[in-house]
Amino acid sequence: MPGDICCRTIAVSDMVCICGSLTKEDMREVNSMRLIYTAKECGRPLPVGTKCGSKCFILLFFLEKSIYYWSR
Repeated sequence: MPGDICCRTIAVSDMVCICGSLTKEDMREVNSMRLIYTAKECGRPLPVGTKCGSKCFILLFFLEKSIYYWSR
């Protein structure tokens, strides 16, 4: 679980805008999958279909659901 400071920062940030603004250079420094999961863990999940850097959240959403299904 992310820390309080991290979650407070996410709470006041426009995560869809941030994700849509990530450039190739940003992607060298920022792990977009970690950004997506951190937002979710902090109670601010990105809408399905949101593109975060080079990753599309709809693909990650289905991947997560299939992992959950097969791990039961």
